[in-house]
Amino acid sequence: MLGRPELLSRLVIGLMACCLSGGAAWSDPSLIGFWITEPRDGVSGLIRVESCQDAFCGNVVHGIDANGTRVDTLAGNPVIREMRQVGQGRFEGEVIDPRSGTVYLGRLTVAGQSLALQGCILGGLLCATSQWQRP
Repeated sequence: MLGRPELLSRLVIGLMACCLSGGAAWSDPSLIGFWITEPRDGVSGLIRVESCQDAFCGNVVHGIDANGTRVDTLAGNPVIREMRQVGQGRFEGEVIDPRSGTVYLGRLTVAGQSLALQGCILGGLLCATSQWQRP
């Protein structure tokens, strides 16, 4: 029979293991942080990806034009949400066009300092891909 201190120790260790292995958002920290998007209409976006409950989400921090000038018109708009890990460095969720608010089926692959973001329609039959890099 376990004494009270041993039982408490096992309970604490069990709770820590449960919490640390919990959601997808804790399983691959390589997605978390800042990313620079490909230019669109002459403006790249600085995106911050973070853990959002049991998934990942990302919002526009600000834009950067070809001259390096900061552009804040889309700041705060969501770009990805509900991204959940489905494999090593692979995620699925939703991609949002920050200009229109249109939501697409999203796939995301992280490889080192690069990220490939895919937004799809028609159940994934037609997709467009955007390459992001770490700043």
